[in-house]
Amino acid sequence: MSIHTKKIIYYSAQLILAFLTPQLLFRLLEGSFLDFNYNFVDDFINLNPEIYKFSYLILFLIVLWFSSILGDIISGSIITSTIMIAIAYANAQKMHSRNFPLVPEELSMISEVKSLIKMVNLSQLLLIGLGILFLTGLTFFIKYYFSFKLKITFKSKWVFLFRTISLCFLSISLYSIIQISNPDSAAGKYAQKKGIEFLEWNQNVNFINNGFVLGFTYNINSYAMEKPENYNRKNIEKIVTKYKKQTAKKTDTALDVNVIYIMNESFTNPAKSSNIYQYGENPIPYISEILENYPSGQTLVGEYGGGTANIEFEALTSFSTYFTKGTPYQNSVSKVKDFPSIVSYFNDLDYQTTALHPYFKTMYKRDLVYQNYGFDNFYGIDEMEHVGIISPSLHVNDGEAYKDVLKQLNSNEKNQFILLITMQNHIPYDPDYLSNEFYIENDTIDQEKKQAMSAYLGSLNLSDQSFYELTLELSKIEKKTAVVFWGDHYPGSDIYKDLFEVDQQQVHQTPLFYWTNYQEKDSELGTISPNQITNNLLDIIDYPKTPFLTMINELEKTIPALTKEIHLDSNNHIIGPSELNSKVMEDYRLIQYDILLGKNYSKKLNFFELLN
Repeated sequence: MSIHTKKIIYYSAQLILAFLTPQLLFRLLEGSFLDFNYNFVDDFINLNPEIYKFSYLILFLIVLWFSSILGDIISGSIITSTIMIAIAYANAQKMHSRNFPLVPEELSMISEVKSLIKMVNLSQLLLIGLGILFLTGLTFFIKYYFSFKLKITFKSKWVFLFRTISLCFLSISLYSIIQISNPDSAAGKYAQKKGIEFLEWNQNVNFINNGFVLGFTYNINSYAMEKPENYNRKNIEKIVTKYKKQTAKKTDTALDVNVIYIMNESFTNPAKSSNIYQYGENPIPYISEILENYPSGQTLVGEYGGGTANIEFEALTSFSTYFTKGTPYQNSVSKVKDFPSIVSYFNDLDYQTTALHPYFKTMYKRDLVYQNYGFDNFYGIDEMEHVGIISPSLHVNDGEAYKDVLKQLNSNEKNQFILLITMQNHIPYDPDYLSNEFYIENDTIDQEKKQAMSAYLGSLNLSDQSFYELTLELSKIEKKTAVVFWGDHYPGSDIYKDLFEVDQQQVHQTPLFYWTNYQEKDSELGTISPNQITNNLLDIIDYPKTPFLTMINELEKTIPALTKEIHLDSNNHIIGPSELNSKVMEDYRLIQYDILLGKNYSKKLNFFELLN
């Protein structure tokens, strides 16, 4: 074969790849969202031709962008494919674990590879890594072969000028497209013209309706929270004045209760799903008893199978992810100094404030977030003294983490606020690691899922035993101590898929209770969101509230439970979006924006401080 013929083949291959690669990548990415069922992908393309064309254009421009940098379309196609394969894998893993798609801000968590490596299938990850190495090597081989063997080079000044102009044009085009979340942008207007509608308040439906490529693109440049039209200093001042008038002043009553917040990883109450999953013994007998004898209820969380940081954000700040996009810890809270929270509340009362998390401190940017909250100390897995592992998930056991809680309580005479974010019940659930008697009896569930669920229930039983031992130790302490305990979300790996498909409310509800070592009184809290946890705590331990928490208390009277998809009224009945249009909700929205992205007018007006 002559050099001339080879060159013709080479240039033809470039043209074919330029147009074929985006189509294949669209199918790959959309497939990662649809469990790689390509019949569904074909149906999506046929039903949504305009969305497919727009998505194809985005991928085509990305291929050309890399091609302009690397000097040829074959290399550009391979590098683009390499990146998209990695994204598709990450999205498939997240969909499997949480039934929720990958969003752009989560790509920044690549820096947390040390933390994430324990949560994925290592054999699959190895195959993906080998595939990426192969494609990268193939790129260099192709460039070498055609540059030296066929003497095809692109070094003339005219070719370089063309590549530079192309790169500038493509960069401007792609930048314009990622502004699509702005309806006044060129891309936003084009989407409207083609009848493409985005649902920013429900990203799962947004991705379902618009496909992975457009759904992902829409979220690249979106704000952490939309600015309310009536946000200004005057309106914030009105809100602050109103709730200050409703707030009682701090008295001279002694405030001397130690407070411990325990957000227990993937902790659920199996009794709530026993109509679908039949098992033997109750895995959490002690906590079931506490739920009967202490203030308790359920926490309505906005996440399933993951998203711990969002539940944590609500519980510590009393703000709501109903108004936000993405993960506030990553896109906003980590950037706001002196962020108002339960931590700053107790700091103002001269408490020692400590956070404990038996995992890596940088996960979800907690190292930055906790500093902004004002914690005196933050101990991660590298600083905690007790990090033993006996659970089926290969994470630090609850009982070990509780030893560090007790160590901190005994460290000095000051009043203490301690936050513990546990890890024991995190995925994976290895049935070979723990022998337990909590076997799932359903014949309709496959053996692998039965084993994983049995291991999970065994892990819950260990958590129950560990909490019993913690309360025994706390009961010996003379100082008044209150523990707030709640589960962050249902477990990942989709082991509760059957429940997820029939009862969306239940898979977003976890146990919540308030235990103290000085009083035992039962009260039913119903179902509340994590943003109401602190409000209820202060009622139970009889502590004063800030004007902000007075507003949160007013909110609970009408909307005690609030997520993007489920809203409950004071009778725990589901209500529609139209019933959220209350004055207190509008006040809440304005204050949250003011702190998250606004001018902090309310903080300067002491809205988050106790009145003297």
